[in-house]
Amino acid sequence: MTQEVEVKKTTLKNDVDKIHDFLSHLTKKAGSSKELLGFGVTDSFAQEIEKIRTAPLEAMLKTWESLESSVKEMVKGFVISFLQTEKDKIEKAVISSPEDTSFKISLVLKDDSFDNRLAFYDFAQEYECLSFSKRYPIIFSFVSKSLADKINVVENIEL
Repeated sequence: MTQEVEVKKTTLKNDVDKIHDFLSHLTKKAGSSKELLGFGVTDSFAQEIEKIRTAPLEAMLKTWESLESSVKEMVKGFVISFLQTEKDKIEKAVISSPEDTSFKISLVLKDDSFDNRLAFYDFAQEYECLSFSKRYPIIFSFVSKSLADKINVVENIEL
């Protein structure tokens, strides 16, 4: 239990450090941009600020799309990390249809049994308890070895 708390503290510290570094970088960029504006020079940072001022809805949409893409990548990484813990059971794993914000993961198990599927059902059930699971649903589909070559592969998952 103590080890788990230490890991969470370390992870939280790393996250806080990353945010601190990002904000420090942003502060430096703003300072440089401010100095350049004093000389009548507009750099890319000031140009981005001007775009936000002149077209705030467009800037918000661009920011939303960027965040949406980042969250999807984070969810995908989360799922792949889980699949790697179960790789001894998996013969093949693919993303078979990433619709808007959902992921359909097709799995071919080495031994397709209820016991081997149980870990995936448990993961899916725990995932559904997360606040973002409705927005970014994950669907596991089990495919028999005989139909593995018929899966509509959008992306292979390397385990």
